[in-house]
Amino acid sequence: MTTSRSSGGRVVRAVFLAFLASLLALGTACGGDDPTVDADEDKAEVTAPTTAPGADGEPQTFTKEQSGETAQLNVGEEVVVSLETCPGCGYHWEITTPPDAAVVESFDPTETPGDNQAEDGTPIAGASGTIEFKFKGAGAGTTTVEIGYFPPADDKAEETYTLTFEVR
Repeated sequence: MTTSRSSGGRVVRAVFLAFLASLLALGTACGGDDPTVDADEDKAEVTAPTTAPGADGEPQTFTKEQSGETAQLNVGEEVVVSLETCPGCGYHWEITTPPDAAVVESFDPTETPGDNQAEDGTPIAGASGTIEFKFKGAGAGTTTVEIGYFPPADDKAEETYTLTFEVR
């Protein structure tokens, strides 16, 4: 019995060492030179890779955090402004200063309700959602759009979003 116990210990030790070696190999493979991961060990921040505007055929998308930025696009290319909203709270986004139509064409916004809505699709009080404003380069030039976020029963925007378009 001493012999089987000894060989059993060797098997367990061999399996354990193989497991450790595979973890080490996996850790080395995952820690390569990935350009989308910040190399500073104190940070766990992942940065998005950058692509040329419209390079993949998809429209450039701008979010609330990018208010005040400039979208550079060619005639015919599209830009989407995607903003979180709370239709269940009575809040809504609307264009308060439209862009110059000779430079940028704007389309009716599209709302997508969040998951918390009634079965018939009506928003539940406090339910969130997303609204997307789509724009398309119409002619060379520069113009700006301003979109206001309005509280219920108020004609003064609580917040504004601006985006400048440079169309080539």
